[in-house]
Amino acid sequence: MKKLFVATLFFLGALSLIFAFSIPTEEPLSNITGYETNPNLKLLPVEGKIYHAMSPEIFTGWSSRTNPEIIQNTETMVGKDLSWVSVSNTWFPRASRGDCRQSLFHPFDPGIHFPKGDVDTALRAGYVPSIRMLPYDRCISNDFEDYKLQTFIDGEHDEKLRAWARDAKATPSPLLVTFGVEVNGEWFPWNMRHNGNMEKREYGSPDLYDGHERFRDAYRHIIDIFREEEVQNVTWFYHVNCIWPSEIENPITSVDGYYPGDEYIDWVAISCYGSQDGRNPFWWDMSYTFDRSYKLLEESEIIGNDKPIALMEFGVTEDPRKPEWISNFFDDIVSGEYPRLRAIGWWQSRFCVDYGEQTCDAHADIHIGSSPESLETYREYVRSPLFISEPRFQ
Repeated sequence: MKKLFVATLFFLGALSLIFAFSIPTEEPLSNITGYETNPNLKLLPVEGKIYHAMSPEIFTGWSSRTNPEIIQNTETMVGKDLSWVSVSNTWFPRASRGDCRQSLFHPFDPGIHFPKGDVDTALRAGYVPSIRMLPYDRCISNDFEDYKLQTFIDGEHDEKLRAWARDAKATPSPLLVTFGVEVNGEWFPWNMRHNGNMEKREYGSPDLYDGHERFRDAYRHIIDIFREEEVQNVTWFYHVNCIWPSEIENPITSVDGYYPGDEYIDWVAISCYGSQDGRNPFWWDMSYTFDRSYKLLEESEIIGNDKPIALMEFGVTEDPRKPEWISNFFDDIVSGEYPRLRAIGWWQSRFCVDYGEQTCDAHADIHIGSSPESLETYREYVRSPLFISEPRFQ
């Protein structure tokens, strides 16, 4: 029995050596990116140039997984490389699969966590990750408790946020990070509607809306944690949504009321879409929403006039009018209509437009390649040297 035991140990040892020599060792990420961990770098706006980015569909789902092949195919399709790629970082500590239509929920999501797998994959493929921190606790729902903005202010998530910061610090690359995208959209649970509504006297200054202040302070608290951990490789974005003309005076949809402050934020980001349903007779150009929202950001007394603006998400559904929509907007961009616009990112997506009586068929097709005409129009404009692919940092 003793001899058999020794022989088994010898066999297992030999087997482990075989595996050790046969499994290829991954090249260190620092060799690929050219950076050491935690490089002291911020994304630099380039005068007279606009970064070209897109969000390949694999990155847009709630449990998206990085697929470099899809990104590379997208670049080939549009004839232009991407400055960065989007990584969705959702936090679902207690949701059940039934909470999420189309079963997009990932059952093993660990809550607040750095998306290391997606980030490493993107870096190995040669891309800078743009990470969207999405503090959901019940998939796409406004009925949530775990991530109320007050819980961040009270420090309930500090331990996990510090772990997130340390993982970011250990990454040998600059990172672009946003907390709470489209904060002025009522559809997201970090909007003021779900964190104080129209109250002014339950938190902070009696002259300011509690929901504005709570988002501001929650975001500041997160960035302060990163500063305490001496994280130097993150460029911070503040991300809002375009607003309708009727919403200009509405504090819930304010484009600058939630702003954490110039000393915290590096770039201002905005989402702005055309029609998402071709069956709707109302069809509008970007000038109808983007012009007004851009001017509000540009003229804001809260946001510094030196902050570059990134159109992080835009697009329109497939329709015979789509090529003209693309052409009209790019003509405005090329003409210099938006001098602080320093980045654009078309959002590649198909999704259901549900009016209650519909099954979840894909009625909206925002893909740039939804028709040959739309794709060729886009390709023609982004060929211009105005649009650059190589992100610059300093």
